[in-house]
Amino acid sequence: MLFMKHFIITAFSLFFMVLSLSAQSLTFKEELIDAGLTQWYHPISATFVYTNTSGAALTIEDVDPGCGCMEPQWDKSTIAAGAQGRIVITYNAELLGRYDRLIAVKTSADETPQMIRMKCKVVDYEVEQPKQEVVEETPEPVAPVQPVADAINLSKPVLALSSPYVILGKFKPGKILKGTLVVKNDGNGFLAIDKVQSLSQALVVDFDPVALEHGQKYKLKVFVDTSKMKGPDDVCEFVILSNDQRDPNHKVQVVCQ
Repeated sequence: MLFMKHFIITAFSLFFMVLSLSAQSLTFKEELIDAGLTQWYHPISATFVYTNTSGAALTIEDVDPGCGCMEPQWDKSTIAAGAQGRIVITYNAELLGRYDRLIAVKTSADETPQMIRMKCKVVDYEVEQPKQEVVEETPEPVAPVQPVADAINLSKPVLALSSPYVILGKFKPGKILKGTLVVKNDGNGFLAIDKVQSLSQALVVDFDPVALEHGQKYKLKVFVDTSKMKGPDDVCEFVILSNDQRDPNHKVQVVCQ
C-alpha cells in the first residue's frame, strides 16, 4: 500500500513536470544551434528565433549562459502574444576545441527557465566568418563608429595612440596573454583604419575596419600566444594601416612584463 502511494505521487509529479515543460511560453524555431567553426579568439554567434505562444504579453527577464565567456543579447521590451523575437548568444572563442553549452531563458510568464543550446568548434587556422546578426537595443549616448565608405571626407585625419606599445602581463610559456590599445582621431575629417597587419606568428589583433570622427576612439584587442615566442624578451609587432597622411603605417610593439 505504501509502495502504491509512493508510485502514485511520483507519477503525478512526473505528469505535472512534463505538463509545465510543454506549457512553456516561448516556442523556438531551433532549440539547438551548431554555429560551426571559428578561428581562435574570433567570437562566434548563434541567433535563436522565438515566438510568444503563451497567449499573453510577456518579457524575457534573463538569459543566463552560466559562463562569462558567452554574451547574451535580447529584446528587453514587452513581447506581445504571437510576436517573434531573437536571442543572440556570442562565444568569445578563448578555448580551442569543441564547445557545447546550455543557456537558461527566464520569462515573466514561467517559473522554470527554458533551455536552449549552442555548439561550435574553435580552431587555430583561419576560418571565413559569416555575417553575424545583432539584437538592436537602445544605444548609449556616444558617437557611433561610422563604417568605411568611399564618399566620406578624408581630409587631414591624425591617428593618435594611447601608447606607442602594448604591455602585456608576465610571460608564462604556453599561456595566452591579452592587452588593449586605444586609437583616436586627433585630426579633421574621418580617420579610416583599413587593416591591422601582424608581423609575428604569436600575435593576433581583433579588429574590424572603421572610420573615426574627430575625437572618436576605437579599442584594439591584442592576443599573444607565448608558446610561439622565443622567450620573455621576444618583441612582437603589428602595423596599423590608415589614411593618416603623416604616417599611414603605424608600427606598434607588443612586449611582456
